[in-house]
Amino acid sequence: MSGPTTLARSEADAFERGLFKQQTLTTVRYADPVAWIVATAAVRAFGAAHDAVVAAGDRVGVVVTSARGPVETMAWVATAARDGFSSPLRYPATNPGSLAGVTCIALGLRGPTLVLTMPPEQGARLGLVLGERWIARGDVLLALVATCWEPSPGKQAARCMLVGAGAGGPPVDAATDGAWLAALDARSVRA
Repeated sequence: MSGPTTLARSEADAFERGLFKQQTLTTVRYADPVAWIVATAAVRAFGAAHDAVVAAGDRVGVVVTSARGPVETMAWVATAARDGFSSPLRYPATNPGSLAGVTCIALGLRGPTLVLTMPPEQGARLGLVLGERWIARGDVLLALVATCWEPSPGKQAARCMLVGAGAGGPPVDAATDGAWLAALDARSVRA
């Protein structure tokens, strides 16, 4: 069996509501903006590899790396608590796991998930290795490996790669692909 290949790459620097079903938007109404940016990048990658995604069904795993997690929602909850009331409905969105969870809910994914709370420069390669191992063990057929970062104060961006076993794209190279995911070649998504 040949090693994992890159099926799609994508990036996003904004949440694109039009890519998601209204039911999903209603169900996940308190998600952090960066979680939606990761989900937007994932939808784009899935669209570029539609046939492979359909064939994989529920066997898609997700690994997300973020240095800071869902900071906007954490700040909102902290401020609301300090002011005397914080809605418990917002608490799940403060968990770093929500950065992968929103993508899973929005796309109906059921595979393993992991969020690495570390700088993308450190976590991107690790995320790729973990995704490759999930594929090699047969845990998943595809792995979505994503990173999110802050290209400028208050601005969030995400990149992701969809990798799978066998033919379909160029072989995954943890060093080169990890550098791209970590945005080491360009700190903003759009020039």
